[in-house]
This record gives sequence, structure tokens and C-alpha cells, in this order.
Amino acid sequence: MAVISVVVSPSGSLSELIVPSKSADVLVFFRSKLKQPDLQFHGKIQIQNKDQWIVVFGESAGSEDADDDEKINQHVLGGTFQDEVFIGSIVMMLSTNSNIDNYDKPPSAYLNLKPTEYETIYSNWTTVDEDDDEEDEDEDGVGEDDDDAPTIADDDDDDDDVHSSAENADDDDDEDAVAAVVSTKVTTATSKKQQRGPRGAAAPADIHSPCPLRELVKMRYTEVGVQACVDLENAILNRCIRECIKQGVDVTWTNPGFWNHYRGRCIQFYENMRLTPEWVAKLNSGEIAPQDFAELSAVDLCPKRWKARIEAQIEKDKHLYSNTGAASIYFYCSGCKKKSKCDYYQLQTRSADEPMTTFVTCLECDRRWKF
Repeated sequence: MAVISVVVSPSGSLSELIVPSKSADVLVFFRSKLKQPDLQFHGKIQIQNKDQWIVVFGESAGSEDADDDEKINQHVLGGTFQDEVFIGSIVMMLSTNSNIDNYDKPPSAYLNLKPTEYETIYSNWTTVDEDDDEEDEDEDGVGEDDDDAPTIADDDDDDDDVHSSAENADDDDDEDAVAAVVSTKVTTATSKKQQRGPRGAAAPADIHSPCPLRELVKMRYTEVGVQACVDLENAILNRCIRECIKQGVDVTWTNPGFWNHYRGRCIQFYENMRLTPEWVAKLNSGEIAPQDFAELSAVDLCPKRWKARIEAQIEKDKHLYSNTGAASIYFYCSGCKKKSKCDYYQLQTRSADEPMTTFVTCLECDRRWKF
């Protein structure tokens, strides 16, 4: 049975791509259909509140693609792929397999994923950070520990919520309404603390114990030629622990949030070492220590790609805010005490039967006025 997948073009537009049931390997089919022989499986992103995953196939951008904006895919993925840069088309499929390290080859292992469905999923990804901030505010409103739970109804904000709901209820339901509010807030706060963990909490001792994912990372780093793969993996793990503790994420291998964060960081360094062999040479020669290499940002890992983008943005800002534009008219400027080159625009700030307001900017002294 054929299955529907979503293709994101370099411009960011979505389209359907039907994978025939006779295809032996979906990745081989995508490489042939999209004419992208370097297309690879990059991982999976779990859909919020569902046991379903978005399987991502894409081609990582190398340093030689930094100046070619036409190849760079403008679509920004969610989850751990927010910092990833892809070239060409990106393909997404819907799977129920929770193994995030491998993909299923036969099309029959996937579910249909239409562009409209993906847009709904993507909109949920973009609001995760805002929801996390709201959760933090809710936790602060409930209390810092469980001992404060019985005093929730005594908080000023909670009193307002209880009184407002009690005014709209019948007299017989007042006590039930208050009890429901208190019970809901206690339960919500407890569940959120279990998922996110307290901010600033220390990492558990067993976080450095061996696990299949860590061994897989070391093996991949060895494949690209890194000799100190153990030290590099430990340094990346320590960085992930610090970042997750700072963000209030529970640091444990059973937490999908920490698992995906660690995996995303490891993939980021792996792709940069694979596409930029100079980093491997510096690590093996001791020019840069694994601990220092693990702290590099995305700009430091691929400076050529980001340097071109940063310089282009600087030039764009200079052109946007500079006063070297062609003067459209001459006005008398009280700052220059003469008729100066000026730029102006008009807006209808008053009623329709009134003349438009003219906003003038002097290109010599930058004085602004209106009339």
C-alpha cells in the first residue's frame, strides 16, 4: 500500500510525495525521486502528546554551500533540529516506531502524512517554548515545594480565581468549586515538576553510566577519525547536562527531552566534523582540546557559512538605516538652517476629509519633523 509523505522545498513550500508500496527502501526512493544522492536519515521528532514520530530525511549543508542561498532550505524544523541547516528538499514521514536511531525501510511501516496535518504539527512545535514559560509561571504561583500545597488557596492570585468562579456558581456549589480549583492546581504542579524537574538541580550519579546511545556516539566519532572519542563524548554530555539543568529539564536517560537534546548535540558535532575534516585534524593533533571543542557554537563550528550570512545581514542593516539614500525633495531644515536633502512619506493619520500628515527626515542632520 502506497503511503503519503511531505516534501519541503528549499523555498519552504509543502507538497505531497506518494511512496509506492513496491519500494524496498524509502530512503533510496527519495534519493532517486528528488535527485539528491546525499540525502540521509537524520532522526525523529515526537509529536506532542502522541506515540507518533516525524521521521526526517535531509541533506546537511556543508561549508561549500554557505554562499549559495538558493540551495539552503528556508524551513526551520522543530525539536532538536532547530539549529540544523539543510540544502535541497527535506522529506518527512509519519511513524509509530519509537526507535530514534534508525528508520524503517518498507513504506508499509509508515502512516499517511499530508501537508495540512504537518502544518498543524509544526504550529504546535513553535509554541512549545511559550508553553514552557507559562508552565514555569504556574509552578511559581503554586509554590516551591509540596509543603506549600495546602496554602494555595491563601495566595492572592488564587483567591481572585476562586472568588471569580464562586460568584458565577450557585451557593450550593461554592465549596465544590473551591476544592476543584485547589485540587487541579496541586495535581498540575506535581505533574509538571515530575516532567521538567527543579531548576538548578544536580545531575544524578548514573547519568555518566554506559548506555547504548553513548556507545553509538563514540562509534560514529571513531568512524570520522576522532581518536579521543571518549573524551569528546564526555565533554558533550557535560555540556548537555549544564544546559538542561539551566532550562529545568530532568537530567535522566528515561526523559525523552534530555535524550533528544543530547542526541541533537552529538549529531551537530558529528555533521560538522564529517563535512569539515579540519576539525578532526585539530582534535587529533591536540591543537584544540575535546573539552574546548564541545563548547563551540554553531557559528564557531562552521565560520565560513555563518560569516557570509552575518556579513550579508550587516550590509543589509547598514543600507536600511543609512542616510545615504537619494533625496526625494528639498525642505528647509531648522537644524541645518538651510534647504537640505530630505526624505519624506505621508500617512492618513487624521479623518478622511483631512489632508495627509507628511513625515520628513533630513538626510544631513537626521532631524525629523512632520506637518
